[in-house]
Amino acid sequence: MGRKHGRNLPKVIEAIANLEESNVARLVNDEPVEVQVDGSPVEIAPDDVEVELEPLEGYSISEEPGLLVGVNTTITEDLKNEGLARDIVRRIQALRKEADFEIDDEIETYYIGDAVLEEVFAQENEYIAAETLSMIVVKGDPPEGTHVEEYKIEGLKLKLGLKRIP
Repeated sequence: MGRKHGRNLPKVIEAIANLEESNVARLVNDEPVEVQVDGSPVEIAPDDVEVELEPLEGYSISEEPGLLVGVNTTITEDLKNEGLARDIVRRIQALRKEADFEIDDEIETYYIGDAVLEEVFAQENEYIAAETLSMIVVKGDPPEGTHVEEYKIEGLKLKLGLKRIP
């Protein structure tokens, strides 16, 4: 652009930096735009600039010709708890398998652990129970005769005990 605009280049660059979103979109779509430099119109061709799309903080973007998709990547407390609940379900299912329970056996589930995981159990109780066929979910040490295992989920301790309901 230096040869094309000569000593006006710094002013042209400043005008480009201050383009409205609609004009940036035109450049992205290979359309020229016009900017004002010292009161005179200057045409900026798509080949004159390189447009880089940067996502807003907390978003990830993917671009294809004619399409731009932005996805919010912020992990809320609810999403984090849902993920932990899925991890808990996976651990219960693994313990069911280790205990040689049948796929349709109803069980009692006992748990004790770090406060965060206990809170997840409290918030996601229905989901955990439904996914694991837990008819009873109890916060506390498992009684004798249960299949017990200790886990770490994201660095948090969890002790699970499962008992088949006859």
